[in-house]
Order: sequence, then C-alpha cells, then structure tokens
Amino acid sequence: MAERAGVSNALNGTGRLSEATRQRVLAAAREVVHAPASAARALARGSTGVLGLTMTTLDRSIPDG
Repeated sequence: MAERAGVSNALNGTGRLSEATRQRVLAAAREVVHAPASAARALARGSTGVLGLTMTTLDRSIPDG
C-alpha cells in the first residue's frame, strides 16, 4: 500500500519523489480513473469558491377586494 503523503505529492507534483515513483503513481491513478474530489479539495483549502445569492421579492401592491 502506498503512503498517502507520497501519493498526494505525486498527484500534486510536490514533494521529493523520484521520477520513477512519481510515474508509477500517476500510471496507477490513470488505471483507476482518478478524479480529484472537489469537495475534499475545498475542505482542505477551507474555501469552496462558490458565491451564494439570496433574493427576496417585496410585493407591496394593495390586494383587490
């Protein structure tokens, strides 16, 4: 089993890994069709980059009747 930090470093292009190890990790990730989880990335960053907008309608018309 690969060390989590080593796999993370290989996928992110950081850390000190040999090129051979980096290539083995990347090849394994391609085999399992690795796709970064946006929710996990947002959790690690502490930010989602999503802007929320709330709107309300103020209808002050006088009702008929």
